[in-house]
Amino acid sequence: RGIYALGPAEALSTDPFALFHDSGSVAPPDRLVVYPRRRALPASGFASDDPFGSRRALRRLFDDPNLPMGIRAYGPGDSFRDVHWPATARTGQLQTRVYQPVAGLDIVVCVNAATYDRHWEGYDPERTEALVETSATLVTEALEAGHRVGLISNGSIARSGRPFRIPPSRSPGQLSLLLECLAGLTPIVRAPFATFLLSEAPLLSYGSTLIVVTALTPPSILEALLQLRAHGRRAKLISLAEDPPPFLPGIASLHLAPASGDRA
Repeated sequence: RGIYALGPAEALSTDPFALFHDSGSVAPPDRLVVYPRRRALPASGFASDDPFGSRRALRRLFDDPNLPMGIRAYGPGDSFRDVHWPATARTGQLQTRVYQPVAGLDIVVCVNAATYDRHWEGYDPERTEALVETSATLVTEALEAGHRVGLISNGSIARSGRPFRIPPSRSPGQLSLLLECLAGLTPIVRAPFATFLLSEAPLLSYGSTLIVVTALTPPSILEALLQLRAHGRRAKLISLAEDPPPFLPGIASLHLAPASGDRA
């Protein structure tokens, strides 16, 4: 994987007797993006009734048109597109569909680019690639499932030298953008992940589900997840550490072996 600069291409020509020479640029500079490979994840993953975080909510944030729950009388402010015509014909009065409120369809994959507790000591190439491939799989599957997906990381994109934040979206080019960012992710860490996560969380929509992908689970990261949970945030943990993470109340976790032999 990576982002590579190509060109410009130069050409040199001469006659059969090498008496005359000519040269010039025949192609402008371009770049080549090699997307990361997808990693085979366990089929079980998170709970089947909440695979990526969308679930019914007590507090209404928005309605899911795929989950109708009944009808009621049409009122001011209702969309004309939601009129239930069979019920309207049956009752003689305009009736509108009522949809199940959901907490959110936004998913933000949060990648901890550090592979050592003290990030200035270097990085583990195999774990870095496992982090990138796991994240690439998550964003691809989430977009294919119809979610709005974003990406943040305390690592840097190649040639930028700073962390990045891609807001959740379901636009046609979102997958290419996310995979390009993961392709160019470098292990140059600008901030400890716990500090980075807590500073980025207020900038994300409240209904988002944060999926933390990390090769380290020190107390600082676990405490940050508990703080997010205490403030009503929905977070999930995917750990690539040697040992499974401890139980965190209200936070689903998935432990993946750090070995990279299960690539798809």
